[in-house]
Amino acid sequence: MSQSEKIELLQKKFQNITQQFEENFRDRINELLLICKESQGEYRDSSHGPGSWATTYSNEFIDSASEIYFILDKNPLLNAKTELSKLFIKNGIRSCRNKTFGIEKVEYFHKNHLSLSLKVFK
Repeated sequence: MSQSEKIELLQKKFQNITQQFEENFRDRINELLLICKESQGEYRDSSHGPGSWATTYSNEFIDSASEIYFILDKNPLLNAKTELSKLFIKNGIRSCRNKTFGIEKVEYFHKNHLSLSLKVFK
C-alpha cells in the first residue's frame, strides 16, 4: 500500500469517526444551542447596581456552552474552541457585548467563564 493510499484510508476513517460523533451528539448540541440562543447577549449580575455598564454571561448561557464545549472536546479530531466559534456564528449567537463569537471571543470566554464551569465535568 502506497503512502498516499494510507493517508486516504486514514482520512476516510477519521471522517467516519467524526460523522458518527456528530450523529451521536447532534440532538443534544442543538438543544444546548437553543438555550444559548435564548440566553445570549447582555446580562447584568444582580450584584451590580442600577446604571452599571458591566455585562457578563447568564448562568444558563455559560452552563449550556460548557456542555457543548465538553462534548466537542471529547473528539480528538476537533478543536473545541474553533468548533464552538463556528457553531455560535452559524446559529447567530452573540457575545454579551453583541459581537460575533469569533475565535478571539471564544478564547476570552473560555479563559474567563468556561474553564471554571468545565471543572464540574471533570
